Amino acid sequence: MEPITETVTLTSTTAEAFEVFAGRVGEWWPPSYSPAPDPLDTVVIEPMIGGRVFMRMVDGDEHHFGEVTSWSPGQIYAQTWTWTWTWPWPGPGTPELADGDLHTDR
Repeated sequence: MEPITETVTLTSTTAEAFEVFAGRVGEWWPPSYSPAPDPLDTVVIEPMIGGRVFMRMVDGDEHHFGEVTSWSPGQIYAQTWTWTWTWPWPGPGTPELADGDLHTDR
């Protein structure tokens, strides 16, 4: 399968865009991107290589769906993705499906 590539032009600095994307992901993440949108509280990216990417539910449960593989604020962010639409989530044996990267060109 060929990689899916998306290019977005923003009217902000790269530092601002990176902060919104990675530092404030819980503010823009659509609840519909959760396998259980009603109990979703927020999405968190731990800001370091090896950091967890997870959904925190309103009851405090955390559901890990990725790991930060590259972290250079304002320049590069990459993570693994583990994804399934079954609940409880992620279930046993959930496959790792993809890697995601964010690169800036400024």
